[in-house]
Amino acid sequence: AEGTVQALYPMPRDAPITGSSVDVLRTTVRPDFGGDHVIAVAAKRPLTALQAALARLAGRDATGARDAVLGALAADPSAEIAVAGLFTADRARRCDPEVIRNAAMAAVSAGLLLDAKDPTKLKLVSLSMFQGVQRRQQVLVDRPDLTVIEDFGHHPTALDLTLESLRARYPQHRLVACFEPRSNTAARKVMQDAFREALKKADEVFLAPPHRADKLGEERFDSEGVAAAITAVGKKGFAPASNDALLAELTALVKSDKSPRCVIFFSNGAFGGIIKKFAQGA
Repeated sequence: AEGTVQALYPMPRDAPITGSSVDVLRTTVRPDFGGDHVIAVAAKRPLTALQAALARLAGRDATGARDAVLGALAADPSAEIAVAGLFTADRARRCDPEVIRNAAMAAVSAGLLLDAKDPTKLKLVSLSMFQGVQRRQQVLVDRPDLTVIEDFGHHPTALDLTLESLRARYPQHRLVACFEPRSNTAARKVMQDAFREALKKADEVFLAPPHRADKLGEERFDSEGVAAAITAVGKKGFAPASNDALLAELTALVKSDKSPRCVIFFSNGAFGGIIKKFAQGA
């Protein structure tokens, strides 16, 4: 199905979509689709010529679809276009916003180098087969009651986008974020406020002591203060005295409360070895 028009909506038999209506197009994406797109075109009058042109392409090579859409935009200055990605469940599991954004920037750059006048000549089929890399939302435990994930995230933006992605992926789970402030910047207060705001997207947050805290003095990341701020907004923040203490408290929480949980460990280091220990003992 690569590169073909698969569905058109609305067709003449469908009710028209108006500016005052909210329309939900329920679609099931099945393999072998890896990453397809919904292209929406809106205009002040019916785009009958565009609809007819696309109908002739249904189920066939979609090369002409681009020209048909661009022609409709040129013919009607009021027309607008929007594109949204569509992923199968197994692909979406690996496609968090940060990964998608990075892939899009890489594709645009490579396409422009290939042909500055027509970067769309670059074929992107290989992206649908990308399996991801270790320590980027790497799933260590995958059960109905517990999912354990390891992630290399050590910047507020990475934590924010990853937690947003996991919230959408596991809507019925309590989201538990375990963060080790380890990098040169993360271990300091310089981005502490941004980390605090990102971590508020989780339901329960475990903050390890900052790496090399004894050498950083007053500029070290304040795990206790961030945990308190998270608790103050109705979430649960914990700041154990050590990584081993964090492991003990996290394990006790999961065993005492059987609510489904997604536990993610953020660290650009080993997190004192507790990630593997927790996953093996889960």
